[in-house]
Parts: sequence; structure tokens; C-alpha cells
Amino acid sequence: DPPNTFLLVTTFRIDSAVTTRVYRAAFEAALAAPGKATVVASIVEAGDQRLIKSLYQAVCGDQDKVDLVIVRIAGTGKRDALAYGFRAVARRAPAPDDVVAVIDGDSIVPRDLVQKCVGFFQLDPKVGALTTDEMSEVRGSRIFQEWYALRFAQRHTLMSSVGLSERVLTLTGRMSMFRASIVCDPEFIRQVELDYVDHWRLGRFKFLTGDDKSSWFYLLRNGYKMLYVPDIVVLTVEDPPSENFVSAAAMLMVRWFGNMLRTNSRALALGPRKIGLFTWW
Repeated sequence: DPPNTFLLVTTFRIDSAVTTRVYRAAFEAALAAPGKATVVASIVEAGDQRLIKSLYQAVCGDQDKVDLVIVRIAGTGKRDALAYGFRAVARRAPAPDDVVAVIDGDSIVPRDLVQKCVGFFQLDPKVGALTTDEMSEVRGSRIFQEWYALRFAQRHTLMSSVGLSERVLTLTGRMSMFRASIVCDPEFIRQVELDYVDHWRLGRFKFLTGDDKSSWFYLLRNGYKMLYVPDIVVLTVEDPPSENFVSAAAMLMVRWFGNMLRTNSRALALGPRKIGLFTWW
């Protein structure tokens, strides 16, 4: 029997036009999945709830293959949105071979996402998660469009290389797919929801961003394989944080490399025997 699929989408303060495209794509991917599917919408605002329900009726209609579960939270951040979503999946008691796709609220997945990815989990029980190629749709000036295109091209080259070691350097928050038994593990949920680092002088820092690095570290520490699937492309809608290119690029780089710095030091401490020499290097 084909595994069941859960598509967990987190949405907060994203305009309705993008939200419509994101959830329409998620429902279409759920309908095209080889087994039954459940779309879990982790949201904050009532307007999003009404929009998502209307899209579900328009795309899925009266059928019993795709379910919709809506989780409302208080707007306390993406980590909480993910944790509540993971617990909603766990309450459905998925089978160990079921899969969970974690999708950002501005990521538009292809219709054949599930169809082309679930087989990796069935072929190898040590595969814990995978991530895919990405393209960007940048809502900004030409220089932003070129910069994002270069960034995603560099990402693709790096992921294609490191993925050969059956490890990747991050499980991208835009879209990554996990084995359901991992997502439902209370330790995994705690890692994503309440991750922190202890500094020798400044004390304990609770992570606000970087949830994708927290989930990645859990899988790395527990010896799971993580794959890169280059022939599935997820489209992400990008809004630069500032109209000024230099300041926007600086803000984004500080955030991305800050997440890497905080988590990669823990990964290095695991040692090359645990995570493989090339990944460690």
C-alpha cells in the first residue's frame, strides 16, 4: 500500500494572492499523491482560515482522499507554528513509513512532489528526510532578481555535491520532507520548538529563526541519511526585507550565516566518524 502523506504549511502575514497559490499547489499535490493525504494548515488569522477552506472546497471538492486540518496559534513565531503542526500530525497516528512535507507559507510545490519523493523513504529505512531544488520569484528590482538567482544556483551546486554523501548541510525550511515517525517524536518536536545554545559568558540564547537547522541537527545527531532531489523544483516567492540592495543583502546574510554559525558548531562537535568525513569537513 502507498504511504499516507501529510503536507504541513505554515502561514503568517503573507498576502492572500501568494497564500492562494501556495495552498492551491499543496491541495493539487495532495490529490496527485499515490496514497491518502492530509493538508495541515498552521495559521494565525481567521481570514487565512476562510481562504484556505474555500480553496479546499474548490480544488478537492467532495472526495475522501484529501483531508484538511487547520491549526490556529497565537502568532508566537514559526517554531511554535511548526510544533503545533507536528503535534496535529502525531494525533492522526501516522504509520512509520508515512511522510510529512514541511512547506513554508511562500513556497509553491509542484504537482508531482509526493509522487516523486516518497519512494526514497520506502527504498531505504535510514533515509530520514530530503530536500529539493528551488527557484525564486523575486518581487523587487532587477538587481535583487539577479542576486537571488545566483544564490539559488550556488545552493543547487553545493547541495548536489554534498548530497552524494547522503547528508546535506541544511534541511531547507522552504520545503523538506520527513519520515513521519521522526516528526512525531516528542524529542524532535522539542528540538524544533525550544532550541537554544549556551554561551560561556552570555548565558542561554533561545533560537528564534533557524528552525530548519534545528531539525537538520536532530537527524544528523541520530544518524539518519538526508538526501537532495535535484529534479524536483519548488518555487519560492521572495520579498526582500528592504528596497536598498546593500542593506537587504546584509540583513539576509547575517540571518542565514548566524543560523549556520550557531548550529554548525554543534555539528562539528559530533566528529567525522559520526557524520562522515566530507560532511564534517
